[in-house]
Amino acid sequence: MKNKTKTYVLLVAVLGIWGTITFKVINGLNPEQPPSTALEFEVTFHPTSHKDIDTFAIDAIARDPFLGKVSKAENDLSRNNRTLRSNVKLPHITYNGLIKKEGNANRIFVVEINNQQHLLKRGQTIHGVKLISGHKSSITVSYNGHTQTIKL
Repeated sequence: MKNKTKTYVLLVAVLGIWGTITFKVINGLNPEQPPSTALEFEVTFHPTSHKDIDTFAIDAIARDPFLGKVSKAENDLSRNNRTLRSNVKLPHITYNGLIKKEGNANRIFVVEINNQQHLLKRGQTIHGVKLISGHKSSITVSYNGHTQTIKL
């Protein structure tokens, strides 16, 4: 009878464990939802007005931060802006090169004005653009009394 008692006690323990597991699985698949209550919020919107305007200025940096050298293009650009006076619309002028005969001191400059190529000597004027001076690398032109240096 001892063996039967142990068997019945173990059978009750196993059935209890499996019953608990089954109960938890069934409740996990169909959980009871707590009653939901509607929350009421008082919605008011008060936009803030920004009266101060954040201003900033961008300064031209004269030197290259990586190389530590002064940028030549920046210096030339600032020099051109100083010689060119404001509120004057210059035609589109491009300096394309220099033509020079070996035995002759006269130089002829190839200048493109408003996408039309012209050959100019010093002092010559085309479309109101006068060639004042010129070198291998740049020319100086005048338009309505305003001068500009143009690089090759």
